[in-house]
Amino acid sequence: MNYIHSDYYNFFFKLNIFSSKKINLKNGFSLMEKELLKLGSKKIIIPTYNYDFVKKKVFNINKDESQVGSFTEYFRKKFNHNRSEIPVYSSCSNFKIKNFNMENKTIDILGKHSDFNYLINNNGNIINFEVNFGPTFIIFIEKFNSKKILYRYSKKINGVLLDGRKKKNIFIDLYVRPRKLSISYDLNKLKRDLIENKILKKKKIGIFNYEIYNSNKFFEFCNYKLSKDNLYFLDKKSKNELKKKKYKFKE
Repeated sequence: MNYIHSDYYNFFFKLNIFSSKKINLKNGFSLMEKELLKLGSKKIIIPTYNYDFVKKKVFNINKDESQVGSFTEYFRKKFNHNRSEIPVYSSCSNFKIKNFNMENKTIDILGKHSDFNYLINNNGNIINFEVNFGPTFIIFIEKFNSKKILYRYSKKINGVLLDGRKKKNIFIDLYVRPRKLSISYDLNKLKRDLIENKILKKKKIGIFNYEIYNSNKFFEFCNYKLSKDNLYFLDKKSKNELKKKKYKFKE
């Protein structure tokens, strides 16, 4: 299966440049979906993240729009019956994924309940289709290594999960950075390392560019790097800042 990050407007721009006929925005969605199904797996998962739960304390599975791109919202509407019950980091898939047991009211949205954990357990791939490298999967890895990570902490947020007529009071475990702490990831370094270790591969399908990497290989590689340097993901400026100060993770 493929977990796919994408940029619809990059796709749409290229599509119209090289197409013999004009393609409108609406028709482009279905064409992009067809391209994504050519990337090695007919089972695809698309992020449909919605960050409003943090403020509104409500996640409506059926109505809350995806906030990470117009194609992801198209996909959500089409496969809303397959949307995961994960506030903030929800996804939609074109196949049925068994949701976690809701008997536990605390949802670890970047842990055992997450789509990323499902991806690991099923040896799935992550794809960046016409979009820059910057996977949310990194935060999942940080959460797994939470004892080593100095710049994030778990914050419990209570709220309500709505699914049609069903209503459930829940808590989510959100892995956050202190508001006053300004840090940046060195994604160029990480990407170079993944390429050098033959984990990330750059590919093309027709006129379109994409990157693909196996979730388990990425996970294992980053775990190893963090065991050697717990600030591995960060750029030099952020590392120096963290080494100078000691932060108390309280809001």
